[in-house]
Amino acid sequence: MVAATLLLATACSSSSVHRAPSTASSTSSAAVGSPVALPRIQSKLTDGHYVVVMADLVLAAGVKPERLDTSEAKRLIETALSHQSMASLRSSAGTEPLMRILATALEPRYPGLVARVLVVQMVLQ
Repeated sequence: MVAATLLLATACSSSSVHRAPSTASSTSSAAVGSPVALPRIQSKLTDGHYVVVMADLVLAAGVKPERLDTSEAKRLIETALSHQSMASLRSSAGTEPLMRILATALEPRYPGLVARVLVVQMVLQ
């Protein structure tokens, strides 16, 4: 099972800033491998605003980074974000469901390969 954790969300002064506590997961105590940084992800939200996300995929223990094609992960995260609004992402109650959505979106494509999704930075504009 893939888990998602929001580590840090920061933004520049012209954007909305959101910080949330990391979400606990059942896989957080399991052995994990290396993080693989995804390219910058930008998505238009349902209310016309934009979100820019920097995220890492934390691989399951023993998984080699070269085994992982991250282009599909980027697309899945972009799609999941495009179904959100700025209001839902700004509230701490909104980020927990988002982390579950990201984990659920990635699980079928990366079964047993990705332990967690870490959202390192989120900028709402």
